[in-house]
Amino acid sequence: MDNKIPILIVNSTLHIGGAEQVAARLAEGVDRECFDVAACYLKEPGLVADQMVRGGVELLQLPGFEPGRRDYLTSL
Repeated sequence: MDNKIPILIVNSTLHIGGAEQVAARLAEGVDRECFDVAACYLKEPGLVADQMVRGGVELLQLPGFEPGRRDYLTSL
């Protein structure tokens, strides 16, 4: 049985930016013996998403976002 604690890091996008870099470093630096980490983006992936995948982080997209349609999930 896997006793790892699941962690989901959620960002609006994973383009280059301060919050995105913090999320990537956090996801990559988590002790994988204790935690099962994944990241989710609400709108778009980007270079930081690529960085996270290369670091072994599972990456998930929240389904349903369509560019140009009103976005009730974020203020961006």
